[in-house]
Amino acid sequence: MEPELDRIVMQRAQARRAEENARDARRALTLDLLGSEARVQVIPRWQTFIPFGVGQFANRQTGLGVLFLSLETTFLLGSVASAVVDQAVSSPTQAPGVFEQGADDQRANVAFTMRVLNWSLLSAFVATTVIGIVQANDAYVPQRVIDRVPRPIPPALQGLQISARPGGIGASLHFTF
Repeated sequence: MEPELDRIVMQRAQARRAEENARDARRALTLDLLGSEARVQVIPRWQTFIPFGVGQFANRQTGLGVLFLSLETTFLLGSVASAVVDQAVSSPTQAPGVFEQGADDQRANVAFTMRVLNWSLLSAFVATTVIGIVQANDAYVPQRVIDRVPRPIPPALQGLQISARPGGIGASLHFTF
């Protein structure tokens, strides 16, 4: 029987130490929360609807922000460049989208290729923009804690001890003088 009693006494002592450690950790957290305040940054929702990775940068997702910025910029500039080449290659007498057979076959082929490239790049730009906006709204967090700054505890509360009952909802206040 003695080994069993020793084991039970040892378990109770360990449980008491674990409870004391948990109480000390709660007390330290309470004092930390009482002695400091959080500085919070509020992120406006409208920023998540701006293309070119602005929503990702607002959500502090720099890698995704750079990715969407570079993809959308590349697709948009490529679309503009292909439209300019298409306009330059098309003959002034030729109606847009209508190509004549004959001497200008090569120009017509280049113009058609540029027009297809233009629409493809423009479609890729729109798709990437929509994906970026959806992702930014999905990852949106309205506010984030920047840092915690210390704040003085009022003199009337200097001797205040706060403890919570384990397993209970309520809290009790103990004043020491």
